[in-house]
Amino acid sequence: MNIVCFGDSATAGHGYGDDLRWTGLLAASLPGHTVHNRGAGGNTSAMALDRIVGDILPLLPGIVIVEFGLNDCALYPGRRRPRVSLEEFRANLGEILDLCTAAAGRCLLIANHAVNQPIARQGSGRTRQENAGPYNATIRALASERGLPLCDIAGGIAARGIDHRTLLLDDDVHLNPEGNRHYAELVGAALAPLIA
Repeated sequence: MNIVCFGDSATAGHGYGDDLRWTGLLAASLPGHTVHNRGAGGNTSAMALDRIVGDILPLLPGIVIVEFGLNDCALYPGRRRPRVSLEEFRANLGEILDLCTAAAGRCLLIANHAVNQPIARQGSGRTRQENAGPYNATIRALASERGLPLCDIAGGIAARGIDHRTLLLDDDVHLNPEGNRHYAELVGAALAPLIA
């Protein structure tokens, strides 16, 4: 079965090879299935729609793991609006889910991991984690409304009693190898019922 990981730099692996990024670790735990990494650094949900026809739909039928939001919510210094508004983010995710479903794809949504940046303020005057909150809430709501499986990474890390800051690189956003390992385990557990 094809398993397509569709996301941003958290999915792409941010400079790691398959042996360290969570998608590669997931693939190693799923013999008999083919895991395709279709993460692209810096991508928002709007950019994802620009590439879904070429990058994702040809790999279906299969399972699509959808992970966006951390770039959508970002406000660059001096900016007052996020890269993608919350309303547009919700619409974009809905369209991604609709397109994948129409191509015989079954979807698993990921609510993003917590990022650090407790001091650095974005254009909104809030931290990136504060800006991400409503986007993760939208992901959870869509999963509930559509009856889709959800992998809540931040919740899963907290349930393991782990300080999320120990799983991040020095940029306080991207995952280190240990973060990738936990991510792969949490996604694998959420994916198991779909594969079964």
